[in-house]
Amino acid sequence: MSRSPFANSERSLAYSSRQKCGFAVCGNLFDGCTALSEVVLSDICEISYRMFRGCTALKEIVLPASVKNVSGYAFEGSGLESLTLLCEEPVYITTAELPDTVKTIYVPEGVKAAIEENAAKDENFAYYWPAEKIALVKELDA
Repeated sequence: MSRSPFANSERSLAYSSRQKCGFAVCGNLFDGCTALSEVVLSDICEISYRMFRGCTALKEIVLPASVKNVSGYAFEGSGLESLTLLCEEPVYITTAELPDTVKTIYVPEGVKAAIEENAAKDENFAYYWPAEKIALVKELDA
């Protein structure tokens, strides 16, 4: 398994796919970036397989509205505590694969309502989107 080209980078990075939606970013992109404490994502449709694996200094991340899928083990071994999704509908994410350190998943109000509605109908959905971890998006600094 190859190491991320960003493994020895600074604490903060900005990343944009610069591609039309549908572009898949290589897996393991930030794998092993233990000093990475902040990342700003834009124009990206998917959080790829093991993209932030081992990013132990990364405590929170905001996923732009363009993100439609979070692949398996994307945050494996990370220090992630909160995840903010700026999506307009529930993103495909297996929250069971999020690290146990994740305490809160912030979503817009309409998404929270959709999650609650789907969870009431489908216990598998409820398992992957545990109500105790879902909260409304907090105000973000502009």
